[in-house]
Amino acid sequence: MAGRRTAAAAIGAAALFVGSHAMGDARVWSPDHKHYAIDSPGLQVGKGQERERLEVFTEAGEKIAVAHVWLVEPDGTQRAGIRGCEEWGWVDATRLFCEGSIGPNVGVYLVFDARSGGELRELGGTGFVWSPDHSRIADVGDARDLGTVSEESASIEIDGKPVFPSEKDTEVHWFRSGLVWSPDSRHIAVVDYRQRQGSLYLVVIGVTGSKFEHKLQWQEKAEDWPPDLDFRVRWAGGQIIVTHGEKTQTVVMAGDANTLAHP
Repeated sequence: MAGRRTAAAAIGAAALFVGSHAMGDARVWSPDHKHYAIDSPGLQVGKGQERERLEVFTEAGEKIAVAHVWLVEPDGTQRAGIRGCEEWGWVDATRLFCEGSIGPNVGVYLVFDARSGGELRELGGTGFVWSPDHSRIADVGDARDLGTVSEESASIEIDGKPVFPSEKDTEVHWFRSGLVWSPDSRHIAVVDYRQRQGSLYLVVIGVTGSKFEHKLQWQEKAEDWPPDLDFRVRWAGGQIIVTHGEKTQTVVMAGDANTLAHP
């Protein structure tokens, strides 16, 4: 599990102004360097109880917002029992995030408005990664939530909505790479091991709902869940390069990316 989380975190961190910061660390500045945030211990607020809080200050040191990581909201609403902000930082100049877990392979991702402290969204999953333009966030979900499989199986979610596999898909999907966005933020790619077929596919999902697949030539079985993220995906112009160990396969995305073809 550690290897899977480390690889996914590295991919996500490359697209964010992120830090893996311990509570009480020094100031973490926004990308425009106009504000900074610190992570502080949670407090009791009325009838509510925080796990942690992210406090936002101007460059002159004036506190302007507090983002509450609630265990219990002031009105008594119980929240997911997040263990804390294992990673936190800036999405962009106006948004903060807190990523934590509530159990093995079960993550929670919170996004806050840095100007007001208001919570913008709560997502569940693992391997969270923002698109390059920071307009969308993708993660690996649990395909069992779709109701078609009972075994451990992965799904792709964009902005919290499942986009792959379909609700009629009964295959068991084990992802062997992290989720990787295209530079134009229009597609996301992953290496998908299909447990029942014993085959590897490069899967490319478009934000408009399109899906493209290409069967890879490797025969690499995965025996244990969660599988190792031992494949790497890289976008290079009109190509996607898949690397496994010292070997690579190149998939050409022809035309307007509506077709996949192997050279």
